Amino acid sequence: MRALSLHVALFLAALTPCTALAFDGNGTLVSQGLTRSFVYHAPGASVAPGRPLLIALHGTGGTGAGLRATSGLDAAADAYDLTVVYPNSTTIGGDLQWNVYADDQPGHGGVGDLNATDDVQFISELIDWFCDAHAIDATRVYVTGHSNGGFMVYQLALHLADRIAAFAPVAGSLWGDNSYLMTAFGAGFVPVPLFHVHGDPDPVVEYPDADHDPNTWNWPLSSFGSATCGEDAYLPYPISPTVDQLVFCDGSVGEPVNLIRIQGVGHAWPNDPGFNTAMSIVGFCAVRQLPGAACATSVPEAEDPAVLLVHPVPARDALTFRHPPAAGALLTVLDLTGRVLLQERSSGASVLPLPGLRAGQYVLLVRDGNRPELRIPFTVG
Repeated sequence: MRALSLHVALFLAALTPCTALAFDGNGTLVSQGLTRSFVYHAPGASVAPGRPLLIALHGTGGTGAGLRATSGLDAAADAYDLTVVYPNSTTIGGDLQWNVYADDQPGHGGVGDLNATDDVQFISELIDWFCDAHAIDATRVYVTGHSNGGFMVYQLALHLADRIAAFAPVAGSLWGDNSYLMTAFGAGFVPVPLFHVHGDPDPVVEYPDADHDPNTWNWPLSSFGSATCGEDAYLPYPISPTVDQLVFCDGSVGEPVNLIRIQGVGHAWPNDPGFNTAMSIVGFCAVRQLPGAACATSVPEAEDPAVLLVHPVPARDALTFRHPPAAGALLTVLDLTGRVLLQERSSGASVLPLPGLRAGQYVLLVRDGNRPELRIPFTVG
């Protein structure tokens, strides 16, 4: 069961004791030829195996350590017995930021940086790193982020719904190519638990419900609500005199889609007296589970150029590889039941046709001699 009411989650947060000991670590991995860094925190003297993982994404110009210092997420991780990681972004278009632009092209189309990193791929590899290093519970991976990091949360909600169990953007939105986004919310859309927290008013990233009218289209929550449970309007539920929970989908159909309005807060990580943002986010996430999600069979070696990126997402009638599999590698497409739908040897080409696949989620296996097997989840729209 993924669903649990916000009020119950807040009640559990108040009851859960904090852990006295804590482990603080840092790490790196190589993604797309770049060394990426991160810091992380876990309750206890070490990172116990089998824990959930929360990924926390900083805003433009920030760092993972900066978000860690201001968000209160370490304390929430201690309270809920999970590991939280704060990765660092790269320089894109002259700024430290995440590649948040949703389309089917390499680079960041929003700022015209054709060499921008693919951060969907990086986050997927970060999950694999924690699988390999700390044996996390791969069915309980969550993501939150502030500002540009909140935009990245929405990017991941479209592209990593098969690996992440809940999504909590703060002061963010969804940005991308309009025609691509229309397709993304079509037949191949995968509903996800969504918990959006936003100050009202916000002078940097507009609060989604700026006119305070439940019946107008509130981007992007109305699109998630419409595609998830058929509701593009919300029902308001006051939490405190300055905080409201606006419910687009209550989780009885599909997944919950919520907007938390914090009155009088600008473009900041909100810490209202009537609402603990970090505890509320972790409380919402911690009761979610994504059955079937699993760690990759192995993490590719850092210097291995065969860390494959497939696009577009969702795919249509073909997958395109940024780094094509070697000629002779065995390519197998499976559905989520493990049924083989396509199997052929790679010719070394960068395109794999996908004839006749219906909209839905699939897995591509790449077996290349003695190299570790690669498992690449993808969606057909």
